[in-house]
Amino acid sequence: MKQREFFASLKDKKHIDLVFKKGLKLYSKNLLARYIEVPSNRFFPLGVLWAVPKKTRTAVERNRLKRVMRSAMFLAAGNMDNLERSTSFYLAIIPRIEFEKLPEKERVAEMKFILADLMKNG
Repeated sequence: MKQREFFASLKDKKHIDLVFKKGLKLYSKNLLARYIEVPSNRFFPLGVLWAVPKKTRTAVERNRLKRVMRSAMFLAAGNMDNLERSTSFYLAIIPRIEFEKLPEKERVAEMKFILADLMKNG
């Protein structure tokens, strides 16, 4: 399966502001996720924003962290059978700096935890 079947990038400023102002929070050890439930979209269940802080980071490091997070999300979503298409979410994922240093297995486990919590709470 392709990445775009699981999630798409969230780019609309209106939607991004809504997620940060009214969104609920989910935590894992190295990730913070803010989300808001939206009317169902039959094409993808998640609109995702990869929010990497600019503090003490170069653009190259920030882009690498975003690629690592996208990969972990794709692998986690691919292993989950309960990603329901009846509910859609806008989701902002904010990593700690340590997230990039974790082994891939742990990164995928943390993403899977966030997605499972999202489906359970949402």
